Amino acid sequence: MSLLIKTMTENFMTKADLKEFELNMESRFHSLDLRFDALEAKMKYGFRKLESRLVIKLGALMVTLMGIFLGGAAVLTKLP
Repeated sequence: MSLLIKTMTENFMTKADLKEFELNMESRFHSLDLRFDALEAKMKYGFRKLESRLVIKLGALMVTLMGIFLGGAAVLTKLP
């Protein structure tokens, strides 16, 4: 019988235990929220940086191709 009482008292939470557990969980979730916010900010920054690099590279490619196209057109129009 004492084993049953011991097991029951170890497996049940008192109101104070429950409140402490609740505060502990809130603290952990707050910590996780902060970490996810930091990760989200870092990813947004990385995507903005990547987007800027892509725009610059595509702009350079467009200028290069336009130069080749116009240069080729100028050469073709000067042929006899």
